[in-house]
This record gives sequence, C-alpha cells and structure tokens, in this order.
Amino acid sequence: MARLNEPFTERHGTLYFGGVSAISLAKQFGTPLYAYSAGRIRDNYHRLLQAFQKKRKNFRVFYAIKANNNPNILRILQKEGAGADASGPSEIELALKAGFHPSKILYTGNYPSDEELKLAFEKKVLINLDDISLLPRLLNIGTPDFLSFRINPGIGAGQFKGLIFAGPDAKFGVPENKVVDAYRSAKEAGIKKFGIHMMTGSCIMDRAYFALIAEKLISIVGDIVREVGIRFEFIDIGGSLGIPYRENEQGLDIGKVAGKVCSILAAKAKQLGIEKTDLVMEPGRYIVGDSGMLLARVDAIKSAGKKFIGTDAGMNTLLRPALYGAYHRIIIANDMERNGAETVDVTGKICENTDRLAKDRDLPPIKVGDILAILDTGAYGFAMGSQYNSRPMAAEVLVDRGKAFLIRKRETTADLVRNVVVNFLKGIVFLSKMPSKEPELTALIEKYASGLSHERKEEVFHALVGKFGGPLNRLSSHWRKNGDSIDAILGAVDEGSLSVNTALDIACNADDSYDSGLAMGFLFPNADIPQKKAKGGFPRGFRDGQIFGLKADDGTIPFVYLGLGLITSYLLLIKMGKLDHGPVIASQASYEVMKWSSRIGKIALGSGFFEMVRTGLLGNDAQKSEKLVTNGLFYFVRNPLYAGIMVMAASGLANETVMAYQSIAPNYLRIGLFAAGITVLGSAFYRRAVNDEAILEKTFGNEYVCYKKATNRFLPTLSKIPVIGRMLGK
Repeated sequence: MARLNEPFTERHGTLYFGGVSAISLAKQFGTPLYAYSAGRIRDNYHRLLQAFQKKRKNFRVFYAIKANNNPNILRILQKEGAGADASGPSEIELALKAGFHPSKILYTGNYPSDEELKLAFEKKVLINLDDISLLPRLLNIGTPDFLSFRINPGIGAGQFKGLIFAGPDAKFGVPENKVVDAYRSAKEAGIKKFGIHMMTGSCIMDRAYFALIAEKLISIVGDIVREVGIRFEFIDIGGSLGIPYRENEQGLDIGKVAGKVCSILAAKAKQLGIEKTDLVMEPGRYIVGDSGMLLARVDAIKSAGKKFIGTDAGMNTLLRPALYGAYHRIIIANDMERNGAETVDVTGKICENTDRLAKDRDLPPIKVGDILAILDTGAYGFAMGSQYNSRPMAAEVLVDRGKAFLIRKRETTADLVRNVVVNFLKGIVFLSKMPSKEPELTALIEKYASGLSHERKEEVFHALVGKFGGPLNRLSSHWRKNGDSIDAILGAVDEGSLSVNTALDIACNADDSYDSGLAMGFLFPNADIPQKKAKGGFPRGFRDGQIFGLKADDGTIPFVYLGLGLITSYLLLIKMGKLDHGPVIASQASYEVMKWSSRIGKIALGSGFFEMVRTGLLGNDAQKSEKLVTNGLFYFVRNPLYAGIMVMAASGLANETVMAYQSIAPNYLRIGLFAAGITVLGSAFYRRAVNDEAILEKTFGNEYVCYKKATNRFLPTLSKIPVIGRMLGK
C-alpha cells in the first residue's frame, strides 16, 4: 500500500480524503475530479510560516498563484495572512478579487507588454522586473514607489530540466553582471524603496541548496548596497521547496532549511543594514501540492504486449507525467486492500502516445469501473490542464471540515466553443439543430441584432447555462431532441429570445398600462386573472404577455426569466455595437443603454442589469454600482433600473445607500418587474409551492439564498400592490 499522509486515510479498504469517502466524491461530482483539502493547505502554510518565524520574525509567504489559481484556494490563504505571487495580469486580478491587498501582491512578469506593466502600476501592486530593459518602459508609464528586480545568479536546480529557472540557459532574470546597473538606474529615476528576488528552480528536495542560493543572493545584496547605497524592504529567495512524490521519499525538514537560511542572513544583517528587512519565500507546490488528488474512472483495459489501463483522465487533465516524466502515486480508491501486482501503463483518452499518467507501474490488478486516486496533484494539475482532443476540463471540489464543496463546475461541450466566432445564423442552426426555427430567427436577428456573432451567442449561452442549467434542463423537455440536453437548452434559449423580443416589440408600441400588463403576463403566464380594466389600465396586455406558455407551478420561472432578461440585454447591447470587443463595465453599459432613446433599451436594462452584474459579465464591484446610482444615471430609466437596484442591494452587490431610492413609488410597476418581480415574486411563489427550505437550498444553493433574502426584504412592500397581493393570496 502506498504511503499515506493527511488528508488521506484508509477505512475498510476505501480511501478517505479529509474525512470524506473518495468514492462518494466520485459518485456525487463525477470523474475526472480534482479534490483539495482546505485543512492541509492551512497546515502547510502555517508549518512553513512558523518554521521561519522562529528564526526570523519578519518572514513573509507570497503564495505562487500559478500552482493552483482557484479563487477559493486563494481566499483561504488570504484569510490566513499570506501574500500572493502573480506571474501575469490575470493573476493580479484574481488576487485582488480574492481579497489580497495590493501591497501583498508581488508581480513578476515574463517578457511583459506595456499593457501588463500599466495594469500592475495602476493596481499599485509590488512590481518585480525580470530584466533591466523593462525599466525605461515602466518609467514611461509612471514612477512606482517600490521596485524589485529578479536576479539570475548563474546557478539553478530543479527536479526536471524544465524546472531549472536560472543559469546560462534560463530565460529568466537580470544577469548578475547587470544587477548593480539595474538598481543604480532605478535609484536615479527617483524610486525610493526596493526589493530583490531570485527564483532558481522548482521542487528541490536538497536542503543544502537553499543555503547555497541564500548565500549567493546575500553576496549580490552586498554588492548593491556598497555600489548603489540603497536598503532593501525584502529579500525574496523564491519558492523551490519540493514535496515527496514517490513512496520512499522523505519530505524536507523545513525547520532545518529555515535555520540555515536565516542564519546566513543574520550573519550579514548588521553589515548590510538588513536587520529589519523581510525575508520572503513564494512557494506554490509546498502549500497545495499534497493537498490534492485526482480521481479517475477506469473505462477500459487493453492487453497488447503490455497492459494499458484506460481512464477518463489523461494528459489533458494531468500534464506533468507526459511533460516531465513526473511520478504520482496511484491508489485503487475503492479497494485499497486488493492483493497482487502487475506492470501496467495508466493512460487516458488522448490521441498522443505520450498520454500517460503512469508508465511501467506495478499496481494491484485493476478492473473496469475502479476509481483510481492519483495523489499529490494539488499543484500544477488543473492549472496545466487543457481542452486538447476537445475534452472539457475537470471539476474541482474543496473538502473542508468533513464536507465537500464544488468550487469549479465541470466544463461541457459548450465551453469548448464559447469564444468561437462563426456566421451567427449558421451557428444558431448548427448548435440548436432546430432548422424549423431558422426563418423566425432570421427575422429576429435582422430586426434586433444585425451582425450578432456566434461568439456573443456563446457568451450569453455560457452565462445562462452556468447559472440556470439545472432548472432549464428540467424545463426544456419540450425542446429535447435525441436526448441531448445541451441541444434542449439551446432550443429553450432560442425560443425564449424570440418570445422575449416579440413581447418587447409589442411593448415598444404600446402605452404604459399595456406594457405593465405585459410584464405581469410574462411573470405568470398561466395565472387565471380576469382581464378587466383595473385602475390605471392594469392589467391590460396581460394575455399578450403569456406568449411563452410556461407552467407557473414548475418552479423554474424565476430562473428562466432572469436568463431571458440577460439574453435580451445582450442582444440590445450588441445591436448598439457596444460589445464589439467583449463585455464592458457596468457603468459604461448602463450609460449606453440609457443614451438610447427607445423604451426597448430601458426594458433591457431593467430586465437584465441585475443578472449581468451578478454573473460577472459586467463586474460585481459594489462601488461601481453605487457610483452608477449616485451619478444620477438612475433617473434616465426610472423604474426599470430602480427594480434592478433593489435586487442588487438585497443580494449584497450594491451599497446600502442605494436604498434611499425606495422613496420612489413602488407601485409604479411597469417593466421593472422583469428585474425585481422575477426575483422577488418568483422566489415567493416557488417557496410557497415547495415549502421545504432544505430542498430549495440543496437544489439552488447560493441563488436561493439570494432570492430568499430579496423576498424577505421587499415582498411586504410589493404585496401592497393590489394585483400582486391577490396573486400571493395576501
């Protein structure tokens, strides 16, 4: 049996991970599946931190995001007090979104563009330049308060040749003979604070090596101090800390590593003026590597001179074995006590003969249907994955305190073509396989969205399926063909877009009372309400609003219409030519819609603004949301935006100050119910119908919590409107 460390344990022949059965994880979330232990991540971080702080109090850890960039993992480390090592602009953004303060984000770019340097400068993160030639380009953008350089000391090491990051053949860092000139130029440019950085290799298990690189870096620091006359805020010796991957390997004695490195700094501290200088390390693998496993199902076994174990994971899922020849321990998770051994290759489904997870490995006899656990895959596993051979990326779960949480959904075929650009009309037919809809769709596109690209369609589709895929799947049997749920959802999207736009066309040529009724008809398509004329004309138009023909008791209406509102908004923004280069920020999109005089723009904003913000397509920055309101843009669209703001505030996306606008009469309903009514009223109906909080929370998770909060906050006010009160039986 393979060596097991926390979080791995064995119970009655079954592998457990952080107290959760690996088999139950595979059944619940499917395979291939990456699973990570939050407890192990915390333990690894604090073990490293405490070992060094025993020797040097001013020691900091900057986690290498490249090892595993899942925001949930970043958030764990941010809460524990770590900093972040970012290798590119996206990692800067991820770190900021995870809550890291800019002063705790170190950006070390590889051959960065001016745009990347500008982003780092504007975000006020710590900048670590990889070459002296980058300094003038940075200074053209601005003069930072702080600057560091990455040094190539001429020596390097790593578990594999590709993991050696310094030396004459390495592409990284300022050569040692140019280091003094680099810092002198930076000082002359007016920069006041400095750091120095070195990253020479990865996955190093020889603790003597860390003393070697520490001595080398301190020697270079001495040259800079003497020649340039500066002091350093931090000295960063990089990451490089290895973990044991093989059964007979022993882990690093991190206490001894810390003792030796810190003693080297202490010996030169007074001479170089670095008594209070921070010592920094930027580990990735050491923090998350042994916190993760990859679960794969055995789908086929082939004997052809040697035995091949075919799994649903391959080099697209875990690249390290194919790229480096890396070794990962493999366990039969469902039967750890199985006896015997045979030499096999464990492979995947990729059309490359390098597609191996293990080669010539002695393992117990494996059967089709077995679940294999590939250990120590928390670092450079998912992060190096790909969609090669059109294989969607795996799902990720986090196990914390005995419970498993999905932290990244499994990709679908739709994700493979999400950013593809083709002729839109052909793309619609190709994706939905609904040729009978082509004439109607052609007319719709010509009228509302000329030039709409397949790429935009896919953006909308991805957001819709990502948030509402489950309810839409249950709803969309009407469109289902050949059992293909993706086709069914696409059919629902196309039919829904057509219906929404038909209704909007009516609304744009009708009086206010008519489109008020239209909105209610959309919300409650099967409600049996007398078509009599109420005060103010409501609910005229109600019957026309029932054109979509859903059943009000199936519990899916709030999800469907939020999705359709999103589609409508996207169609309109695209029509106005505002999304030629992808999504725009919330304030820009809102302003452009409001500048468009037709009421259809107002309807679109009211129906889709909330969902576009919440799904991240327009960003979810509360300050931007508040600024949108306080700038007075609200008054351009009145009630549609007001409705969206109410829901945004209830969902925590906008600051509480926006609630000052509640003074505007809530019974001025109109099309604003697309945003607030769908969420608030739809949630109320669904809660009344199901009447089981546990089922609702299990089925819809955070979405339901959001709807419940909005309902509790606004339903009493909205119920005072007579027609809504009657519908809710109040």
